[in-house]
Amino acid sequence: MDDGRQFIQPMRVHLLHPHELPRAAQLTQRTNQFNFTTRRRTEAELAGLPVFSIHVTDRFGEYGFTGLVVVQDGIVDTFLLSCRVLGRGVEHAVVRWLGEHFAALTFELAPTARNAPAQTFFRELTGQAQGTATLSGGEMQMVEFSAPASAPVAAMAPVVAADRFHDYQRIATHLDTVERIQAAMLAEQMQAAPVREVAHPPVTDAERRLATIWTELLGQPGISTEDNFFDLGGHSLLAVLLVTRVHEEFGIELAMDDVYSADTTLAKLAEIVETQHLGAYDPAEVAAVMGEIAAMSDDEVRSEITRLCAFS
Repeated sequence: MDDGRQFIQPMRVHLLHPHELPRAAQLTQRTNQFNFTTRRRTEAELAGLPVFSIHVTDRFGEYGFTGLVVVQDGIVDTFLLSCRVLGRGVEHAVVRWLGEHFAALTFELAPTARNAPAQTFFRELTGQAQGTATLSGGEMQMVEFSAPASAPVAAMAPVVAADRFHDYQRIATHLDTVERIQAAMLAEQMQAAPVREVAHPPVTDAERRLATIWTELLGQPGISTEDNFFDLGGHSLLAVLLVTRVHEEFGIELAMDDVYSADTTLAKLAEIVETQHLGAYDPAEVAAVMGEIAAMSDDEVRSEITRLCAFS
């Protein structure tokens, strides 16, 4: 099938539940690429609007709450999707769903410097570059996804073969261990990844160590404590690797629900790690240490911190 249905089944769309408000507000604040109008809204503002949340699943697992649509008086004033589900026909499936539930809708696009994917889809959907366009329910239901045509294999073969020869030669000559291969892969990913401005850099030890793991898995430098693993390009297979890496690094077992939670940012994941790490100690031992700290003077605490930092 070439209309994307194989990927997006099952896709769930429903009126926003109250417990989804934090994630919905987060999506409006952070989604830039596929966002028709880039209207930013708070939880309080969304609570008073007719919002439809979009949940996507592929053959590897659940992607979760990845987009939303706001429909007011027959106008789609917000249509956004997380970049991790783009190019797979999800946007087309959402429009078909709207066509099944509305007799007609007016779509609105406000071009920005960053929403090129939304502009492309709006043009495909309406034949216009921007502004507003009205589609009937029947027209929306006829929207289909066609996978991008790949380049002819014969034309690509010589180049691919040459590239592979150089890759194999480099591996045989320089990358003779798993560690060196992993380091080379990470270096290439980091070189290709765009530089991001980090508004909230990692501060605690757990945050910094988790950020390093995320960078290794996602090839994404500049991790912020407010970033969501899946919004940076993570998927179900990488989530499994994340759980494994956390176990190797911290010696604890993360639940998959902790990783898949829509509001689990780097900071919140670090809190979970720290809580579980603390729980690994004997409660009586922890209480005894806390009692010793409470009995110390401020000068003694500062002196002990200075001493510990000297050995770290």
